[in-house]
Amino acid sequence: MTRLFVSNFGFEIELQGKAIPASVMHSTKGLAECWQPIFEDGDRVLAEDQLAGTLSGKGGAPPPWLPDTGISQVIPWGWNHSSAQLARIVGCAADIPDLDVVKTLNRRRWAWGEAARGLPALEGADVVSGIDELRDKLAAATSQGQGWILKGDLGMAGRQQRRGREAVVDDSLGGWAQGRLRIDGVLFVEPWLDALEEFGVQFHVERNGTFRLCGVTQLLSTSDGRYRGTRIRPAGVRGAVEELGTLLSMLEPVVTRIGETGYFGPLGIDAMLYRDPAGEARWRPLQDVNARFTMGRLALGWLDRVATTGAATVLQVRWGHTEGVDDRLRDLADEIPGIRQLVRYSPRGPAVAPAGLILLVVDCERELAAAEARVIEAVEDLGA
Repeated sequence: MTRLFVSNFGFEIELQGKAIPASVMHSTKGLAECWQPIFEDGDRVLAEDQLAGTLSGKGGAPPPWLPDTGISQVIPWGWNHSSAQLARIVGCAADIPDLDVVKTLNRRRWAWGEAARGLPALEGADVVSGIDELRDKLAAATSQGQGWILKGDLGMAGRQQRRGREAVVDDSLGGWAQGRLRIDGVLFVEPWLDALEEFGVQFHVERNGTFRLCGVTQLLSTSDGRYRGTRIRPAGVRGAVEELGTLLSMLEPVVTRIGETGYFGPLGIDAMLYRDPAGEARWRPLQDVNARFTMGRLALGWLDRVATTGAATVLQVRWGHTEGVDDRLRDLADEIPGIRQLVRYSPRGPAVAPAGLILLVVDCERELAAAEARVIEAVEDLGA
């Protein structure tokens, strides 16, 4: 039997009742093979545009690509109406959690409510419901020398976010904010924190509400808050309970309550260790709740490639030029000391998409950051 992985990275847009724009499908097309770390023989991948094409047929008939052996399980990036419809078509309706619960858990207002139940307060964070209120909050943040981040209620991978260090709500920001307020009714205002490290805590929630910790990964972000990559290391995963015990103790009650909602499946919680204005290190344990797959969860599948003293990074990189990406990676593997493996694994085949995923494995953890920087610069400068 075949498992069918669905790369519907824009699933939360449909959860809002909107069609997923072609621009979003195009921008994430190169990530469709993100499932490779957990892939098995016979498994298949359906990209977001292929999912839309499959469901545009009439009568709900089985798609022509359906193997004779059938589909044993449908595994989407995130559950929404389209992925649920596909699961029903191929006879896997039992895989589908309650979509209303999925939508609720992925909303920031749910995480906001959970954070108010005794987790460390984030000074300067607030919720606004109008433009005048937004102007006041930005003015207050900038008067204290803080930058700010605005987030919509439902948006993944840095989508539906804006950030800045000035209090001016210009036409661009005001138009975006008005649009989010019309859809969600609220905007979340957060201080632009001095991040020390960010982590993805990966759980799996069972159908009976119990859960297990799959691992802890380090999250890398770009300057504008978008996903850049995931670091994994055997020592970090095995020692997660000891090294990150304070964080995990804060998250366990939250995950227990998630299990009580009836949701089952992958769960990633993003957390940040940051430096406050007094210079003290503090946890923000519930930065984002992701009731879906995450790149961090999938990256754990590469651990068998990593030596005990080594480490690895999954990097999301935009190619400066599609030609020569793989040749450049082979050259870099020879040029940079300590690299055990450097390979592009998504998209499969020619690097025709504008971005993709690279696996970087080093023999010694201390070599990882420098190797990451060189790979990103070399690949993104191709053709410049």
